[in-house]
Amino acid sequence: MTDVPFTALAILSSIFFMRCIRRFGYLDLSIACVLAMAAALCRQLGLVIPLAFTVALLVQRGVSIRALAQAIFPLMVCMIALMLFQQWMSITGRTPSLYGTFWDTDSLSIRIIGSRIDTALLYLGLFCLPMLLLGSGKPRLNTNLAILRVLPALSAGLFALVSIIFAFNMLRAWMPISKNITFPQGLGPLTFGSQEPLPWPFWVIVTGLSLVGGVLLVRGIVASSMVLLQKLRISDLRDEDIIQIFCLTAVGAYALPIMWGGFFDRLPASVGTLPSLFECRWATARGRLSNDAENRVSSSYYLRRSVCRPRHERFSDAAPGRLGGVGRTSANCWRQRA
Repeated sequence: MTDVPFTALAILSSIFFMRCIRRFGYLDLSIACVLAMAAALCRQLGLVIPLAFTVALLVQRGVSIRALAQAIFPLMVCMIALMLFQQWMSITGRTPSLYGTFWDTDSLSIRIIGSRIDTALLYLGLFCLPMLLLGSGKPRLNTNLAILRVLPALSAGLFALVSIIFAFNMLRAWMPISKNITFPQGLGPLTFGSQEPLPWPFWVIVTGLSLVGGVLLVRGIVASSMVLLQKLRISDLRDEDIIQIFCLTAVGAYALPIMWGGFFDRLPASVGTLPSLFECRWATARGRLSNDAENRVSSSYYLRRSVCRPRHERFSDAAPGRLGGVGRTSANCWRQRA
């Protein structure tokens, strides 16, 4: 299997893409391209890494010719390399019989796709449970709408209810659900030389841990997505937020083909390391929003006014109110200083 080399190459390429997000450099971009190309040649899903970088860099820098060229270059390199590799295999007769084909596409339905999503979240939550427990506190969403405040908790509760009813059949079934590398005998039972199933209390504990991890994962994804959308609306995105967008995009793009073609329990392990690697925990959103962002803008506004205005008028203003004139005053201030 290619899980180990693919995971290693994806992690290494993501490290250098992260360096480009924090401080863009062509050396880091070149190394990231080579590693991402190797990951894509190892497994086609490696294309999600440069795709996530494209989205993250465009969000960070905006849509311009220069930013678009820098953002799309790694993705184009990886796609061209993969197409040339596939063409070479086809010409030389080295293409495997099942290469490039989807599986289990005849029985697709909303219930089957929903079951795959639920199972993937359970396994990903189980793999990411240590970092979910050790991660920082949940993001704060400043809003007056009560439904938005409780939406992450409601989503997590709904996920737990659906998992108990459908995935675990009202707790009459336990982990493992998808038997690809995890079996009742353990992880790869043939390698241990024993065919006896592990005691049922062990799988009860694993089931509980997967449910807890899935709940924390769903709550974190929903909360972080809401916080990022609010920060994007007020243009208050930092480098850490861009890395979160990179991570969320990579995981989401990685999951789409799996939901369509079929799920194996070993597949989430390839992306389960991304949140901890980037210090981009699902429950992380540094800095408060809305009110704090407006306070920062207001403080910056009055600081610039105090610098630009005469000394006897610098501290004669009352407390800041509405921010309607911030843009015009700031522009006039910088023109005066120039």
